Amino acid sequence: MAKQRRARPWLLRQSERIEKHVLARRLASENEVQAARPPKNAHTIEWCQYYGQLRAWVWGQDSAPGSRDIAEERLLSALREVPEEVVLSNGSTVSVYPKSIDALLWFRERDWLLAWLLSRIDALHLAMADDEVDRNDFPTPVTSLQQATRELSHQLACMASVACTKGPALPLNPNEPDVLFTDLEPHDLLKINSAFLEVNAGRMAALSLIVKPPKSNGDSDGRMSWNVFVGTLAMRLKTEPERLAKDRSLVSLLAQVRLGNSIYDEMEAVSDG
Repeated sequence: MAKQRRARPWLLRQSERIEKHVLARRLASENEVQAARPPKNAHTIEWCQYYGQLRAWVWGQDSAPGSRDIAEERLLSALREVPEEVVLSNGSTVSVYPKSIDALLWFRERDWLLAWLLSRIDALHLAMADDEVDRNDFPTPVTSLQQATRELSHQLACMASVACTKGPALPLNPNEPDVLFTDLEPHDLLKINSAFLEVNAGRMAALSLIVKPPKSNGDSDGRMSWNVFVGTLAMRLKTEPERLAKDRSLVSLLAQVRLGNSIYDEMEAVSDG
């Protein structure tokens, strides 16, 4: 009994400390904590049970994958060029693939075109609303607006279709989208775009969590043009630059190079030591 009385203050202090941690890290909601927390004058057994519940919440955090674990999974996916699955609103599933430098440059051109179309469509809407359209210079503003909107939809369909084309390369006719993508709901296009960003930009971000980028020297900003990057890597791998630019995803190439350099640096450090 005396031991139990001596243990009680320690138990309350530890429970209070862990409770703050649980709430700060959002391992449980305030309602969950309040429902589990016994009153101050409750029996020591109840406080032991509460302490156990707090430890269980913390254990759940410790056993869950951390940011580095998740980054390593994304890095492995980048090396294997694993696609991201997207469930569309009609129940069908499409795969979004990491793309090559050649394909990503095509996407960049489409981005520029979309931005240009959107700015012209917005300007035409405003001019029509303010009755500022000169009929002599622009005799069919409504028809032109419809055509621009259709072209916008077409380009979005092309981008979604290419993103879901198997493999890193562009399809033979990237400007002729698969019929599946010609009438997608806007939120489906957003889901495909989100997955596309993950398999390309997101996995590149994960790479930086695992392997630090090479340090730049004092004479440059450390950046390398894509043609130099592909040419240098092609020489190292003894293959054609065009093959790397079209048949391998950019994120897999970067992961391969970054990991290879990191392993080499570590081996050098061990040998020097």
